Amino acid sequence: PCDLALIPLEDLLALEDQVNVPGTVDEQPNWRRRLAGPLQDLLAAPAVRARLDDLRTRRPG
Repeated sequence: PCDLALIPLEDLLALEDQVNVPGTVDEQPNWRRRLAGPLQDLLAAPAVRARLDDLRTRRPG
């Protein structure tokens, strides 16, 4: 149990591609990838809501 959990947005959205690929400079657009839509819409997706609800129910207290 913990009071605070940090979850990368990419994990919450179940994105397969990494934002930063270590050891690359020109091969990957590191730290410049854009999300597929407005954040509010992405977080409202049923699969994402289910992940958030699961995390919320597992939270202590």
